[in-house]
Amino acid sequence: MKQAYEYLVSLATITLVVAGISGVSFHAFRDRGWIELTLDRIWSFQLDHPMVAIPLTLAAALAFHFWRNHHLTRGGVNRVPALLIYCLMGAGAYFLGQFALHGML
Repeated sequence: MKQAYEYLVSLATITLVVAGISGVSFHAFRDRGWIELTLDRIWSFQLDHPMVAIPLTLAAALAFHFWRNHHLTRGGVNRVPALLIYCLMGAGAYFLGQFALHGML
């Protein structure tokens, strides 16, 4: 009985994660999707406000560099992968609910 319960939980987890990845990918990579809209907004902001955008871009690149180096050398228990799985499961539940209620993503 316990083995069947663990199998069902694993199946539900995999189903929700795959649905989350599929839904996020669909919305991110379609025409006028999240990635295209975000890059358009960043590009227009940089053209409209270059004196603000250049230092912000450099600060973001520097912050990413420090964050990446800190995480590579720190070691220890990392909760980010578990948080990512939970976020994908939540997104999967949302997209499956949207599909069940409205028939589309």
